[in-house]
Amino acid sequence: MADQQRGDIYRGYREAAAWLNANAEPSATVSATEIGVLGWDTRLPIVDYLGLLDDQVVPELARGDLSTWIKREQPDFYLVHLPIWNMEAPSAGQPWFAAAYEPVAETAHLGQWSNVRIFKRVRTASAARTASSATPLITNHLRSNLTDQGVNLSSNEEMTLQRLLSLYVSDIDLQRRAETRHGIDFHTMLTQIGIREVSGVSDSEIAALSERLDGIIAPLAPRTNTS
Repeated sequence: MADQQRGDIYRGYREAAAWLNANAEPSATVSATEIGVLGWDTRLPIVDYLGLLDDQVVPELARGDLSTWIKREQPDFYLVHLPIWNMEAPSAGQPWFAAAYEPVAETAHLGQWSNVRIFKRVRTASAARTASSATPLITNHLRSNLTDQGVNLSSNEEMTLQRLLSLYVSDIDLQRRAETRHGIDFHTMLTQIGIREVSGVSDSEIAALSERLDGIIAPLAPRTNTS
């Protein structure tokens, strides 16, 4: 019974590790807050930003800097929790992150602390800063899911949604409100964002997109296990 309970606790991590084993190159670097199960199950090179394997980050941690590491290391894959954890939000909140990292898989165990979203780096940080129309958060999986639910976004709507998702992927409160076991409740997400001031996006754009996505629930990336 104890082993079974332990397995259930780590279910999300084990599913993520299995996904990486099936989809990542053997040399691909992976970063995560909790590296034990991930490192053991994949044996992939681990980027540790909490000082267990890398003394270089200790001075950064001492001054509360939880974002410099990702610009320096730029791991091929980065796992963050759903909802995202405090120590993960600063790196996922970097202004270039949403143009550099694409969500490629996520687990579906809402409420369990091993529930994660896997991001894959598709551009360097420097390239992401100059990418004018890059929208890796608007994955083909998400587009297809929206289409299946009767929504086809224009290019301008996609650019607006990309900006808003850039905020969402690093916002703990938004994810606690909008993440469901079936994906993001987009109307809830946009309604909550609508009461804020978002740089580069007008209130009318948010309201129009909220109306278009009313009733839409979809994950950013394919689920590792749909059972």
